[in-house]
Amino acid sequence: DRCLVGAGTITTPAELELAANGGAHFALSPVCPTVGFGEQGFVRECHLRGVLAMPAAYTPQEIYQCVEEHGALTVKIFPAQLWSPSALKDLRRIGDFGKYRLCPSGGIDCENAEAWLAAGACAVGMGSCLVGKDVATDPSDKEALEVAEKDWASVRKPLADSFAKKVVQC
Repeated sequence: DRCLVGAGTITTPAELELAANGGAHFALSPVCPTVGFGEQGFVRECHLRGVLAMPAAYTPQEIYQCVEEHGALTVKIFPAQLWSPSALKDLRRIGDFGKYRLCPSGGIDCENAEAWLAAGACAVGMGSCLVGKDVATDPSDKEALEVAEKDWASVRKPLADSFAKKVVQC
């Protein structure tokens, strides 16, 4: 009852429409898409559909543009494995960056997620680090799918359960 479903990786208006029609609460992108979105842009098109836009940015300039020019309420820092929690904490001390809602994604796992949250991230994107290889496994490859499902059951799910219990206590 505390889960919101979103969609990624959104880069086109057609993908956004599919996600919105499917009930996505948020739309993640690896960039701040502009092509095909017209004057409104990705962020405003998402918000017009009742979907929280989470465009990605890597540099402070890109983060600033996502918020101040495009109207993003939350910005995905991507790829976060090229950042660190201490870099995020330092950024949040500068000007208005402390007011921005930032969600690092890429390389975040159950072992380092707490450090990102403590550094000021409003959320973290975990993707395959959380759910395992099955998200990228061809469903018709029964053998690979079985290996991925075993990995989920024996490794990823216990890590996810443990992490969820910690986060709920925060």
